[in-house]
Amino acid sequence: MRLNATILGTTFALLLFLSFLPTPLNTSMSGTSHEFLTASTFSKSTTYIEEIPYVWQEINGFCHWSSLSMMLQHIGLPMKLNDVFAATGIGFSAVYVQFEDIMTLIPGSNYRQLYQAQYLEAFQGIDYIVIFDNSTEDGQNFTINMDFWNLDYHTIEGAIEAQETLCHSIDDGYPLLLWVDPYYLPVHDYDILRDLNLHSADTGSGHAVLAIGYNDTTQEVWLMDPGVGALGDDVAYPSDGRWHYSISYSDLTLARENLAFGAIQIKPGAQGPTPNSNEYSRFIYERILGIPTSYELVNVNPSLVFCGARAFSQLSIDLAPSNLAYFLVNLGQNDLIVNRLYEFSIILEQMITLQHLSFRSALASLPAFLPEYDLSVMQSYGQAALPHFEALSTNDSLTTFDPTSYSSLIKDTFWGIADLFEHNGNIFESVTQYSENLVLIQTHLNGIAIAWKNAGQALQDLVNGPLSQLIVTVIFTSGVFVLIVVPGVIAIRNRRKRQR
Repeated sequence: MRLNATILGTTFALLLFLSFLPTPLNTSMSGTSHEFLTASTFSKSTTYIEEIPYVWQEINGFCHWSSLSMMLQHIGLPMKLNDVFAATGIGFSAVYVQFEDIMTLIPGSNYRQLYQAQYLEAFQGIDYIVIFDNSTEDGQNFTINMDFWNLDYHTIEGAIEAQETLCHSIDDGYPLLLWVDPYYLPVHDYDILRDLNLHSADTGSGHAVLAIGYNDTTQEVWLMDPGVGALGDDVAYPSDGRWHYSISYSDLTLARENLAFGAIQIKPGAQGPTPNSNEYSRFIYERILGIPTSYELVNVNPSLVFCGARAFSQLSIDLAPSNLAYFLVNLGQNDLIVNRLYEFSIILEQMITLQHLSFRSALASLPAFLPEYDLSVMQSYGQAALPHFEALSTNDSLTTFDPTSYSSLIKDTFWGIADLFEHNGNIFESVTQYSENLVLIQTHLNGIAIAWKNAGQALQDLVNGPLSQLIVTVIFTSGVFVLIVVPGVIAIRNRRKRQR
């Protein structure tokens, strides 16, 4: 029996940080801040940060990055959303994992979000500080990750200290990125969550908003929300200004407490940006080519985790009709097979769509970060991936809660296999009936892999000369990645952890 389409679509849409929207990322949607509230309306107990440009996240999954863009622009770094995709390398990053009953593509925007953002610290000279409640289970897990990644963090304990930290940051002139459960946010865009009684704990997701002001007398905080205009019937840029609103201290506590009161603060670094083009360019081409160490993966089993160009080529291999059929058979129960086909199609479309949009945007922004290189050849190779991404992407997978309302190559193929399997009970026969579609999907995935490999090699040649292709050839033909040492793997400077 087919899963309820609305619940299925809602659940997987919310597995991402909320913020959908179908417009292309090369369209700038920066507006002015606080269209309806101005400093003259505030009481003396109010602190409010003026002149923060609004950045709409444009598609589900980019709220974290659009919030970072707002903070970066506030401290004087003119980095729009497209630029953040390039500066962090996430537009040029992809990871594919295949293990037992797991087959999943992770786009750069979703891969270790807290860690990837710290490349802004390395390349842009900022101070990037993660804040969370260490007294919670999630906070303790964050501590382990922060220590392992050697990231700067600050611990707090409980709702009162979380609110004090927020107020102190705003008093100092720095907005604070907050991790929130959108169920508690007052705008109507999140009514669907309340109607379905879906919390972040249920969906495994969260949302990112920017705190820009507070009033101790009225007990409220002002937010800039990059994700409004993403849900229900109002899927469009929120030109009515509802992206700026206030929330009570109590509701904000409810929205934050199940996400360890997590927050991020960005300040100008002591030294500011420093020239590091060689280091940055190596970081980018190593990400595109899929060198595991550039993804912070050491001693990883190369038969389970694939990065960069290899992520797409290996996914193509695993979607060959015979390979897919054997993978599904190993799942065992028929209901599990059917559900996995439904789920896999939606998630795969979402992940490829996010990768498509972030890669396209980062590719266009890259010359601004490497002005001393002629990137025309590299960009030409990279652009060859775009038609293949387009064939496999659909914004509908991120903007609608009802997957039955649209048609797409991936969804129609996997849902067709599931429906046929429910009828005949033979997964090999069902997969064979859709082998032509699967081969077409494989062709597009291979097209992306080839384009990424060529683009990565072109950038590597600009930096190191043509002989660098020898190293790339060895990497792509050898299964023993961890034994290959590639010069130029970025070493992020050690940071002193600040705890209280």
